[in-house]
Amino acid sequence: MILDSIRCSFKQCAFQKATIHGSIVFADDPNLHCSFSICLFFQISTNGNYVLHLKNAVEGIQNRCCYSEEISDCIFCSTNLESESVNSTICTNSKSFPPSLKSYTQLTSFFCNNSHLVVNGGPSCYSHEIIPSVDGNNCFFCGACCSGAWVGCLHSTYTGCLMFRFNFANNSETNGYFHPYYEVTTIIKDSIIALSAIHNTFKILHLPKSNTVLQIEDTVIITPMPIQVQSQVTTKSVVETDFAPTHTPFRFRPKHSQCNHASKDFSNALFFNQKLLIIFSVFVPILIT
Repeated sequence: MILDSIRCSFKQCAFQKATIHGSIVFADDPNLHCSFSICLFFQISTNGNYVLHLKNAVEGIQNRCCYSEEISDCIFCSTNLESESVNSTICTNSKSFPPSLKSYTQLTSFFCNNSHLVVNGGPSCYSHEIIPSVDGNNCFFCGACCSGAWVGCLHSTYTGCLMFRFNFANNSETNGYFHPYYEVTTIIKDSIIALSAIHNTFKILHLPKSNTVLQIEDTVIITPMPIQVQSQVTTKSVVETDFAPTHTPFRFRPKHSQCNHASKDFSNALFFNQKLLIIFSVFVPILIT
């Protein structure tokens, strides 16, 4: 489906059980304002493409969406957006790379969850490309039980990108936890990184360049053995321990107005069958309660 000015706003829609040579939803119009609210993407195979690809648009919004049992490249990807907002959205049980966030001027991403994603290579759990360096715009992420060459891609060209109150739990990697591409500073703050006892290198960075810096602050790292020392990793008030609760810091969540973007009704909304409603009723309350 190629989005246009008539079909670019979706609410309570299901895109399901499709095999396609390309992205199932694609936008390439720099004047479009695209939005997806309470939408379900289920059992979609794209033959190496994305499920949702916003190549060009003024704005891309996803609010309380669910992606499950996909086989794809990145589950969703933005390439050239002025503004991107992805909130309370879950990606789970898929053989796909995680969503790739990219926005040059404005990004908000709150309360998203990527879990049980399995890929050959990396990343498996989290990825951002170019995103603005703004405090408080990328918060309360949870990524658990993903498996790949590394867990997260930190590929912004802007220095000072902040990942605040992130919760990484029991992810497996073979090359290192995060892959930074550019020689900039990325900050992880007030977060939890829980390493699984097996299938981990206990190395924070994979192939960092000499001037790359990952600054970890006020964070608990749960690990059965000491983390390897790397000169590109700096820490402040970081605790390494073999046990700590992983969800307690995320019980009390501030209210963000960005999580409540409105969306117009879509006249061709598909019927939600009983199986899909069960998936939605299980995962969406977890994200918004």
